[in-house]
Amino acid sequence: MTAAAVALPPLASPHAAYGVPPRITTADGRTRKVGVEIEFAGLSVEAASAVVQRLYGGETVPTQRFGAEVRGSSLGEFRVEIDSMPLKTERYKSILEKLGAGDALISVAEDVIETIIRLWVPIEIVTAPIAIEDLGKLEPLRWALFAEHAEGTRASPFYGFGFQLNPELPALDAATITRYLRAFLALHEWLAAVVDVDPTRRLGPYVDAFPEAYRRKVLAPDYAPDEGQLVADYLEDNPTRNRALDMLPVFATLRHDEVIAAAKEGDQIKARPTFHYRLPNCLIDDPAWSFATEWNRWVEVERLAEDPARLAAICDDLLAVPIDAPPISTAAAIARAHRWGVEAP
Repeated sequence: MTAAAVALPPLASPHAAYGVPPRITTADGRTRKVGVEIEFAGLSVEAASAVVQRLYGGETVPTQRFGAEVRGSSLGEFRVEIDSMPLKTERYKSILEKLGAGDALISVAEDVIETIIRLWVPIEIVTAPIAIEDLGKLEPLRWALFAEHAEGTRASPFYGFGFQLNPELPALDAATITRYLRAFLALHEWLAAVVDVDPTRRLGPYVDAFPEAYRRKVLAPDYAPDEGQLVADYLEDNPTRNRALDMLPVFATLRHDEVIAAAKEGDQIKARPTFHYRLPNCLIDDPAWSFATEWNRWVEVERLAEDPARLAAICDDLLAVPIDAPPISTAAAIARAHRWGVEAP
């Protein structure tokens, strides 16, 4: 069924103002875009799709038993699905068919699979790439899901749910990529402190920190690799999506075959000219949280990347810390970042 977009409700959170990064266009003058991934429980694919359609219009089209797309909305296409690769690819069907199961039995089996797997696997809403100036239009979705009693990361010890951002890079040259990666590594301890990454996500294959030796290599003032060296260095120490900032999508855009061959999860990497920022929890059921909160923290990374003098000074501070020093406390990481000029809460 097709629906017209309704008037969006006013932003309901005091944290819902979306910061603007220093560079809002790409090297060729296009407005930068951001893809957003929202993981949660408590709603079915059908119910979550209905929320999206009610807010943004369009038509809900089932794509398989555990997924649907909302097409033609005012914000482009939304994908809504249970975030499980075996279910997305329907691998279970070939097993059941080999056992002689017909359509009726497969349907029953799918109901059972869904009931069990939703104990720990999230529903995921994935947006189309959205122009940076339009990100605020997503905040009503956050509040609509809250009103429908969606469950976030901390609703169960089994939930490793994330809120992931995929900001398009402002440019794809090695110097720009290195500078933004360096800024992220400089602020990682602050980000981990303010996000307060859920224990289930820390223990799972989601958001590991970068190896310290690699971090120091990139923070060093004389690290100025060309594209080939930048990608090779990254793959040597990080041949996995399991990083707080997954760089494999953008590196696959630049050197596809090399990245896919080296990565542990090569079949899951989608080449695109974006960062894949995986660190935040999805606290969709916490009224004090908003999408904007996490976006504004990311913007601090971009602000630092575009402030070379401040970035160099921060890197010097970090490199002066002995490599075997004990981890910095949460409070100290936050206080230090504020001294560095970080403004987001």
